[in-house]
Amino acid sequence: MEESSKIDVSICVITYNQEAYILDTLKGIFDQKGNFNTELIISDDCSTDNTLSTINIFLKEETKPNIKVEVISHHKNQGATRNFFKTLNRASGEYIAICEGDDYWIDSTKLIKQIEILEKNADCSFCFHKAKVLKNGQFEQVTYPTFFFKERLNVNDFFLLDSIPTCSVFFRKTNLRSFKKIKNSHGDFLLFCKLLELGKAYYLNEVMAVYRKHLGGISFHFSSEKYLNNRITELKGEVKFFENDQILKQINISRMRLKYKFFKNFGKNQTFKMRFILILDLLTNKYFISYYFKNKFNL
Repeated sequence: MEESSKIDVSICVITYNQEAYILDTLKGIFDQKGNFNTELIISDDCSTDNTLSTINIFLKEETKPNIKVEVISHHKNQGATRNFFKTLNRASGEYIAICEGDDYWIDSTKLIKQIEILEKNADCSFCFHKAKVLKNGQFEQVTYPTFFFKERLNVNDFFLLDSIPTCSVFFRKTNLRSFKKIKNSHGDFLLFCKLLELGKAYYLNEVMAVYRKHLGGISFHFSSEKYLNNRITELKGEVKFFENDQILKQINISRMRLKYKFFKNFGKNQTFKMRFILILDLLTNKYFISYYFKNKFNL
């Protein structure tokens, strides 16, 4: 990449009560090699612990000539999704990387590799890679994702993966302002769907980050009754943001799978009437029968 005064890469970090983890995040960012012009945008969502002071102390002691830093401190809690998109929309770089304040990068050439991939693959709108999973202080044996058979993924290929680590995502800047008013959702899911409307995903089969699971993280509660109920409702409203038929289909399949998971895990706690409604809803879903017998859901 040629040297210029413009911002080449924006690194977006959102934080909330992550004083125990944020130093790992910042060290991984400042360890990155490459002379490209970088902006680091850290948006703290009204943390009630020492996250913000920990950030400021680190930044006083650590500087790099090619990194311009902006720290945003919200005085009123925005919510994770709104903070996520506010931060991404503030980015001015040609490319955008994400690392939330409880995850961290472990390969100092991560950004160099991802820039090269997108510059060589014009039809790809983003790329991602594997991460180690750190759960309650212990590394799990498998990586996230565990394995995939292709490098270049279209919409249907991508949705064969249950999910990908947000801290691995690197994408071409695009307009995300249509999502700015969303308060409750999965910001990363909406981002991936938007990027898949613009191009393919590129899978880099290397471990270059650590994805942390802990009690304060959203992913720790993915199987709870409250989470499943809320997520089913959210997905119903998210279809309005997309026009691509394959993406709409995959969103509806994702919603159906969550309904089935809810029925399997919590159906017995429902009234007879509610159980009947859940069963009828699944059996009349045009994706349910074929998908069930083909995949057995593996839940």
